[in-house]
Amino acid sequence: MKAKPVKKITLALRPGTEPDFHNIVNNLIRWLVKRDKVLIFDKSEEQRVKSFASKKSIEHCLFLDDMFEDSDLIISLGGDGTLLGVLRKAPEKLATFGVNLGHLGFITEFSKTDFYESLNQVFLGELKTKAIPAYKVTHKRGNKLSSYHFINDFVISKRNLARMFTVSVDVDDEHLYDLRGDGLIVSSTVGSTAYSMAAGGPIVSDNVEAFILTPICPQGLNYRPLVLSDKSLIRVQLREDGENISITLDGQHEVEIEKRDSLVIGPGKRDVILIENEQYRFFQALKEKFNHA
Repeated sequence: MKAKPVKKITLALRPGTEPDFHNIVNNLIRWLVKRDKVLIFDKSEEQRVKSFASKKSIEHCLFLDDMFEDSDLIISLGGDGTLLGVLRKAPEKLATFGVNLGHLGFITEFSKTDFYESLNQVFLGELKTKAIPAYKVTHKRGNKLSSYHFINDFVISKRNLARMFTVSVDVDDEHLYDLRGDGLIVSSTVGSTAYSMAAGGPIVSDNVEAFILTPICPQGLNYRPLVLSDKSLIRVQLREDGENISITLDGQHEVEIEKRDSLVIGPGKRDVILIENEQYRFFQALKEKFNHA
């Protein structure tokens, strides 16, 4: 089946005013304009883009309240944080091409120095895509139900005071433990190289389908990181009243929680779609980014 032609492209930009960043974006805009592409930005980016792009380029740009509207492709320019923010909001089946302008960048697989050839292959319909699960969090407070999604991790923690609290954790209706400490991370394998790793969790290959439970500074030596099937349902509930306890999704979306709230983490019903860099190798990336021997 022939790939849909790429005509309209959403450009998602990381925050910042560095000249190097503006030069990279401006060069990409001009390169795309030469290929007769229509460029879509979020409405809030209008003044910033107009401050460094040429008038000729601006004629090919749209600034919309919904920057994904009628788009054929998303290009994310930033680090993993920028890409995660895009993926959580992007419509289903709309693919994203992640260009790494950050430091580590495990899911932004294309380098800022040599991505043009790969992008041209996308326009020719020659590059592959891969699906990454967006996991679901169901938040129940009384009769009210809310749902959220994460790709990297779900974290329950205190926002300010460094005081411990206790959470009850069940897995598939079996009680796991009452964890006392600074919080808990439930990570996907994609997110295993992020906060979970920093808190002492294992690095897990991104082709493994699993959740990683990583306690944050637990009170007790018997709490260890635990790897579970990502088909499991993980229930988390506060065991005591506490102020300023919240959950965060991918380090970006925060929701304050109360003692009587019930939180269930489990499989979602949608995947996010990434353009795959066929030259990217997981273990090679580990060696380069973490200086493994």
